[in-house]
Amino acid sequence: MENKDVQEKLLQYRVLTERLEKLVEQKSLFATRLAEIEVSKGTLEEVKNLKKGTEMLVAIGAMTYLNTELSTNEKVVVEIGAGVALEKKVEEAIKILEKREKTLREAIEKVSNEIEKTRNLMAVLEPQIQKILNQK
Repeated sequence: MENKDVQEKLLQYRVLTERLEKLVEQKSLFATRLAEIEVSKGTLEEVKNLKKGTEMLVAIGAMTYLNTELSTNEKVVVEIGAGVALEKKVEEAIKILEKREKTLREAIEKVSNEIEKTRNLMAVLEPQIQKILNQK
């Protein structure tokens, strides 16, 4: 086998390795977002059953919380995209989150399929590269 062929196979493998790393990272990001949505949905379900004036701890970021009282359990503010947030009824907010959840689950499935395809391509290349290296 020519030196050019060896370099080509090694380059293909390197490109696939980088692609795999990016796909795994993307899947992890999607999974994190999905977990956040699930927590938010659960919290909204609980808020529906709370009474006005109920004391709460609200996360404000960086593991910091604010003591507050619930002023309403009927409406929440939901970001709808591009930094725009709107006040929505709790049920509407839950539906928005469910839609996002569905979209994320579909994206995770697509990325998982791409990960599998990439791993399969790598598995085909590995013995070819090993054979070439053993011949030298």
